[in-house]
Amino acid sequence: MKNFWFWIIVGVAVVVVIVAVIISNMIIYKGGSFLSLTDKYIGIVKIEGSIYDSKGIINQIKKYRRNDAVKGIVVRINSPGGGVSPTQEIVYELEKTRKERNIPIYCSMGSIAASGGYYIATACDEIYANPGTLTGSIGVIISLADVSELIAKIGFKMNVIKSGEFKDTGSMFREMSDDERKLLEGLVDDIYNQFVEAVVEGRSDILKKKLGVNKEDKVREYILKYADGRVFSGRQAEEYGFIDELGTLSECIDACAKEAGIEGKPKVIVPKKPRGLLDILLGENTLSPIKDRLEQTPSVEYMFRIF
Repeated sequence: MKNFWFWIIVGVAVVVVIVAVIISNMIIYKGGSFLSLTDKYIGIVKIEGSIYDSKGIINQIKKYRRNDAVKGIVVRINSPGGGVSPTQEIVYELEKTRKERNIPIYCSMGSIAASGGYYIATACDEIYANPGTLTGSIGVIISLADVSELIAKIGFKMNVIKSGEFKDTGSMFREMSDDERKLLEGLVDDIYNQFVEAVVEGRSDILKKKLGVNKEDKVREYILKYADGRVFSGRQAEEYGFIDELGTLSECIDACAKEAGIEGKPKVIVPKKPRGLLDILLGENTLSPIKDRLEQTPSVEYMFRIF
């Protein structure tokens, strides 16, 4: 009798495990709700504030890439740009997702999607912006302080022991030499060219049609006329061929869903951003500019600044 009940319990346990596996393959728990793999979703990737850490954004893209229920992605950008490497890492993951899943990836620009923000947008199949969105700012910047005259007045002196001529290039405690300036200009030029190449690759087909040309060097020549760090409004960007449509986030989602073959109103996955106490009290975007400034170190950036 004891053996009988033992095998009954084992059998029930096996059935429970099998049912659990089946259910786990049919649904995914995310953000407090169950997502059925029999339904079709548009996943939202939010890029907000200055871009100095790509980890969270990359993880979100990877989740969508592994989720077969996600049939399209909309990248919502509200950023002035940021560090070169995190910007390029995000672009890499978007391109990898398109290659592996062959799903539409659209971009919706918010108040600002400039410099690194625009760089990321060029990796998307279509770019939507509001008429008053600030975008463009195709360029690279290095900002280095020079307090050498100030410290000379107060009698402060910095002793530096270095292994090579350029090891302390950019030091704020002395004037920059001509050779150092040439070195940094070469660095900026190389990273700038990487930006231009990304824009050419992302906008080539659209601009070839707009310009009536079939050679990429003509497209590059056209882009270079605007790639001097200037910003455009969303309306200007559409006129110049740097975005595809003027429209809201909702319209962008609908267009992406249509391209993905989703009928009717699309279901949307919006990741929830963890918030601290100060974010709750002051608003989650209040501290962002301050935090970005405090965390920032001197670096080469795809960044739009007005100060």
